Amino acid sequence: MMPIKGLFNRNENNEDEIQILKKRVQALEQRVNKINTLDVHMKRLLKLESKWQKESFSSKYGKSEHQELPQRDKKEESNQREAFTAMEKRFYLQIYTYISQSLAPIQEKINRMEDQITGLESDFAMMKESIEEYR
Repeated sequence: MMPIKGLFNRNENNEDEIQILKKRVQALEQRVNKINTLDVHMKRLLKLESKWQKESFSSKYGKSEHQELPQRDKKEESNQREAFTAMEKRFYLQIYTYISQSLAPIQEKINRMEDQITGLESDFAMMKESIEEYR
């Protein structure tokens, strides 16, 4: 991290720090855009869920709207369901990519730690063998 005082000091060349800050701001803006997109999808899903809950409630406890609808509306409903499943798949894909991008640095650290543990285990086995030989 660079000190804020360095930003306003005109005697120093701060172009590198400014570029770093610009990149960080861009990365944060991209994350905000992703979150906003996910928020929009969640709101759509909640609206569809409440609509389907109303439909299922009316079919269980009252006259079914489906009985009164003509055949054309049933096709429209099936198209809406297909659109919903497609939207749901896109939503899950976006969540998966966001989570995997967020967890990628952690996974790299875990892989490095596993390699270090494997190395330590082999070193321990060699030390154990050499102690056995000295005895």
